[in-house]
Amino acid sequence: MNSDTSFKEFLTYVEDETIVSSLAQINDVEMRIDALAELLRDRNEVDTAQYHNEIRATFSIFYKKIEAILPGEGREQLWEFALPDLHLSPPQSKPKQSTWEWPVINLAPPKGSGLNGGTFRDFSALKMFDYTAGKTNGWPKSKRERFLNDFLRLELPEAVTQLFGNEYGSPMSTTRLRKIANLIASNCQLRIRNDAVRYRYAISDWESDLQFLKRTFYEGEGLKFVPWPDPRDI
Repeated sequence: MNSDTSFKEFLTYVEDETIVSSLAQINDVEMRIDALAELLRDRNEVDTAQYHNEIRATFSIFYKKIEAILPGEGREQLWEFALPDLHLSPPQSKPKQSTWEWPVINLAPPKGSGLNGGTFRDFSALKMFDYTAGKTNGWPKSKRERFLNDFLRLELPEAVTQLFGNEYGSPMSTTRLRKIANLIASNCQLRIRNDAVRYRYAISDWESDLQFLKRTFYEGEGLKFVPWPDPRDI
């Protein structure tokens, strides 16, 4: 019995919830397709939105593998001739920024930071660049999302590694996404526990940023890890 057959048989014996959680750890396209096919057997029990997210994540992994194998002309032919029959479109290429443009504002923890609005209690690489949530001095949503997008995709300045070593990992890695998501969720949770009404604006901003990270990188780019942090899971 080959490994492919063994995996398919394994899928028939496990609960759908187990299959869904396993998808977060599977980067093999064929195995993901087998898992998705098994989920469809119980169509009425499948979370449609989550299922579609897993399909997009699978296609993203497939696309990256194709990019690594085919030259540009070959990829264009694939999109031109194969995908229309599948009713799919190639992932939209994102504009690439080659250099980091955010200035370092803080090289040390701000004095008496405590629980002041949207200031992180513990100094972080995000705070180095003055990333701030909340009503007082908080960045607007568009600026926060642009910063977080750059933080995930680009090489960070040397000042970050000098202070934090390799805590934040490489660009577009699960290490970096996990670090940022856990950091934001942790600070959000602290405010919820401390005074959810007083810090409601910062809490709202952080929860919005977590959704942006999950939608864009966890689901959109397939940078999966478990569990995804929930600041309200107290």
